[in-house]
Amino acid sequence: MSVKLKKETWYVHFRPFGTLLKLALPGCEGKRQALGLEIEIVNALRSSSYGNLSKLARAACIKLFVNQSWETPAELQPVQAKPPAIQTTLWDAIELFVKSHYFSALKHPDRYQVFFFHLVSHFKKKCPMKDIWTPQIHQYRAQRTAQGASNSTVNKEVAGLSKIFRNLIDYKIVTENPCRLVESLSEKSGLREVYISLDDVNRVREGCPEWYADIIWTAYLTGMRRGEIINLAWRNICLNKRIITLHATETKESKAKRIPIHRDLVPLFDRLGKIRSLINDHVFTLKGTQVKAQSCQRPWDRALDKLQWSSPRPTPHDLRHTWSVNARRSGLDYEIRQSIMGHADRMKPVGERYGFISDEELITAIDKFTYDQGLTQILVASKTKK
Repeated sequence: MSVKLKKETWYVHFRPFGTLLKLALPGCEGKRQALGLEIEIVNALRSSSYGNLSKLARAACIKLFVNQSWETPAELQPVQAKPPAIQTTLWDAIELFVKSHYFSALKHPDRYQVFFFHLVSHFKKKCPMKDIWTPQIHQYRAQRTAQGASNSTVNKEVAGLSKIFRNLIDYKIVTENPCRLVESLSEKSGLREVYISLDDVNRVREGCPEWYADIIWTAYLTGMRRGEIINLAWRNICLNKRIITLHATETKESKAKRIPIHRDLVPLFDRLGKIRSLINDHVFTLKGTQVKAQSCQRPWDRALDKLQWSSPRPTPHDLRHTWSVNARRSGLDYEIRQSIMGHADRMKPVGERYGFISDEELITAIDKFTYDQGLTQILVASKTKK
């Protein structure tokens, strides 16, 4: 038995029943994972037990049975999502949506967990979907806005609800999508210009548990998005070169990017590296498992509550804007700043895009970066015309 890498795809060569077979492992991200999948698949084949396979191993086994024209075991048969026979509730609709192609096509499905939480908090699990119409959607938007959600966030949540209704239409459970009758909120109002001082960042960190304080410090010194940070894996980090490399599938803009590691961030990665899990490749974990997006908002809000911070209050995403300001005030080249933040080619014609930026240039730039650049300022555009 062996595993081999060919054209960025890992393959396993093995003889489960005497005949040499070659099986591709799409989605496998390293030799260590490939070896684990090999053992998992061979054990399943020899024991004829497929119920506890991981997602990647299950997909590989299904492909093997199809390629070899073998009869597919019942445990590998696709589970057909069936529409609820009784009146469909909100929770029924969410469960059906999670099994649908709409959900599997999402680039960041984990973000929907927070949306589901807000949706259920407002409408409740047992709310019939037929009772959600335009007035109820307007009420939901008003509540989310009162909770401090931006117009952009609310629009995305309504778009998510629209996908749930589209899935119900596919199953002929409902005939209309009320979300299409609701105009999007203007995203020009409520625009924010925010800078958070180092003192205030440290005050917030002191009011948070250590695992979240580490995430704040990483965001403050890298300018990375929250999703990029909580999904950060050790395979992305090269401490010797002080470079974080993200694949195109791991960024919002769907383009690979490299982030230099500030010298003051190295001790944090050193410390986390000493206690890293052997079964979990994620850098930031909580009780041995990957930190989830919905776990990140409460520590921040509680810290601001302890500080009695009045409105307008900073948000975790404001750390990204603060990094951009610090980088500019530190004299970092504009194109390097944009490259690190992932905005490199935005709105630029091909002829104006710059050439390759080396790791050495990124390190030279981040070594110029200083972050004690002023006092906290939060400017929010008025949401009403005067």
